Amino acid sequence: MKENEILGYFSARDDINLNLSSNMYYNLGLPTLIHEASHKLLCSITTLGFVEFILSKEYEVSKDDCHKNHLIEILNLISKYSNSVHEIFANNLELLHMQSILNDDEAPQKLYQLKPSHYKEYVDKMSLITSDTGLTIDEKKQVILKMCAGALNIDICCDEFFDGLHDVEKLKQYLDSNDPLAVLNDNIINYAQKSKYTSTIRSIEESLLFLDKSTEKGIIHSAIDFVNFIKNIDFDELINHFEKLDFEFMHISNTKVYSFSNFQPLRVPSSRFKKESYDLVFLVKNFKIKGYKNIDGDYYLVAQNKQHKYISTIVSEKYINRLIKESKIYGLLIDGNEFLFEDHQHITFEVPENKPTFVILENYFMAEYALSQMLKKNKILLTTINDDRIGSIFSFIAFRLEDNPNIIFLFPTIKKIADKLIFKEDPNLKVLGAKNDEYLQVIPWILEFGMTLVFLFLSRNKWN
Repeated sequence: MKENEILGYFSARDDINLNLSSNMYYNLGLPTLIHEASHKLLCSITTLGFVEFILSKEYEVSKDDCHKNHLIEILNLISKYSNSVHEIFANNLELLHMQSILNDDEAPQKLYQLKPSHYKEYVDKMSLITSDTGLTIDEKKQVILKMCAGALNIDICCDEFFDGLHDVEKLKQYLDSNDPLAVLNDNIINYAQKSKYTSTIRSIEESLLFLDKSTEKGIIHSAIDFVNFIKNIDFDELINHFEKLDFEFMHISNTKVYSFSNFQPLRVPSSRFKKESYDLVFLVKNFKIKGYKNIDGDYYLVAQNKQHKYISTIVSEKYINRLIKESKIYGLLIDGNEFLFEDHQHITFEVPENKPTFVILENYFMAEYALSQMLKKNKILLTTINDDRIGSIFSFIAFRLEDNPNIIFLFPTIKKIADKLIFKEDPNLKVLGAKNDEYLQVIPWILEFGMTLVFLFLSRNKWN
């Protein structure tokens, strides 16, 4: 595996994201998912993780560019100080979980050898605990969890911390004197000496106090409704409710495996774009392409030409329909965030009737909503395509209305999420085997789009 290759990431804003192509190539989807879910777990039980979550929500809804820039500075600084503890936790939890799942004591060492050198250093940090033959796997995980959580549970309600939220330099000073990595190093030394180590978990009371103070002091002013929603939750009732639910599914249900974030096609003028022929074109709003000025209301058409190079052109809402009609396009691929599921129509333009349109669904909640809306209209045909190799977690769902073959919904996901979606009992839902349909032949191309590999195993599975 390449030294700097990214298999996945977690952030408070974007949740869990997996690099589908690389994880399928190396067959590392399960350990990568466990790794990123471990980041999410640590965020959910620590004070610094809670601050990241709340400030990310404030950033998301704020319209003030100056405020947003300040929030990004704060979030980046917190991330910088948290990162080492997070990676030590996630890398070690990943190996211990895989050892338990596979019932293989050699699994951690095999996965360790695949890791880049700097990730091996994160694993080595906890070798005193992971090599302790007097502890079970679960006990090792608990010790590491308590140590890392304790390191990230700094005081977020004191005046010094709130001064830092207003002034980045003051925040840096506060984090220097409460450095999570330094606390973790002390924890490891204390553990070796059989002394007591810092192992606190974020309390609900501390979280609520932070919310009160952050609104009073003007840190949070755009996400007030969200803050009030959290403050009014009956946590005892919520905990009782959660006990009846699937914790594992809830933790990974927002996982995304299809991303265009690292995709930078060649920019061309629309006149050249119209002259060429394409198998499929992706249409997305406000796409972050290098060299483009991000203007609200503009769309980007991205395609692969006959020389197998990706090219793109910018187009305003006014000219979308014209460009689609004038271009020699086999089909159109659009973002589910831009689709009106109730009306079976794109937000801005008319979906062409004579060309297949593929709607990409980015997570379980979007896919569930799309499926529920389609079931209100007519019978649905649905098929799944799985990577059946041992250890693989990936699945690909495609569904459409029985009487409308030209709009197909595509949901690249992981098997646990796919199973949750397709095992809903409904007389209008017809789950098909893998057979024949010309539209599904584009799936390998779609998966390559914005990624690095064509997954040839998908091309052998088709539907009708």
